Amino acid sequence: MKFNLYARLTIQGTLITNGVSGNPVYFTSIRDDTIGGDTDNEVNVPQPGNWQSLHFQTGSTGMLQHTEFRYGGNISTLWCRWM
Repeated sequence: MKFNLYARLTIQGTLITNGVSGNPVYFTSIRDDTIGGDTDNEVNVPQPGNWQSLHFQTGSTGMLQHTEFRYGGNISTLWCRWM
């Protein structure tokens, strides 16, 4: 899955990735031409923070096997939940 700049994926339920050794599932930047080719028809260099994150809402679950995350981590807002 390639993310547009500053995008975030919100999970409302269950996320399962079933990559295998040598053939992982990728979550990466639209600028990452090494995965799936040049999908944005631009000459760009991907960088950490191109996209934000996966956000699991309360009660959501995930099982991520052989999954690689690239160029994410752009958090422009601090989210807090006070108990």
